[in-house]
Amino acid sequence: MHGLVQDVTRRSLDAATSRQRVTETLGWVNAAFERNPGDVSNWLRLDPLAPHAQRVIQLADEEGIPEPTAELKHRLGILFYRKSLHAQAEPLFRQA
Repeated sequence: MHGLVQDVTRRSLDAATSRQRVTETLGWVNAAFERNPGDVSNWLRLDPLAPHAQRVIQLADEEGIPEPTAELKHRLGILFYRKSLHAQAEPLFRQA
């Protein structure tokens, strides 16, 4: 979904509904990242999900949702680390 549409939609929700939607989305993205991100054979599936994972992590941090945000940060960090994207991996590991 386009970022502008996402922003308008989120702003139209009350705080409780917004938090619930972020929690649901976080669960979906985390479930999609269940495969081992350190295994190269999973990268084809995980690479397209990485930007979505980054965005939902940001939203979850804004909402103060610690779990499964920390697990998703760790898994995304592993993916970036294994791909030698250390500058992207390090902050995720520190936050996780």
